[in-house]
Amino acid sequence: MLDTNQSHWDAIVIGSGMGGMSAAAALSKVGHKVLLLEQYSTLGGLTHSFSRDGFSWDVGIHYLGCVAPDDRERGMINWL
Repeated sequence: MLDTNQSHWDAIVIGSGMGGMSAAAALSKVGHKVLLLEQYSTLGGLTHSFSRDGFSWDVGIHYLGCVAPDDRERGMINWL
């Protein structure tokens, strides 16, 4: 069993959607010990497909703008 004693973690991130994974990655990159928690069996939040009654659909990010080489957002994505 995973020891989740909070004295072992600098930060605990709840949710593995794009925001949670980005926050956990950024904190880890600057040296923090991060615990990422997710309630479902797969990571990604709303960035995967759902199926119900024979139908499947993708949810989550459909457009990611501001990623030209000189855009600030592109720099943040590259840093992560």
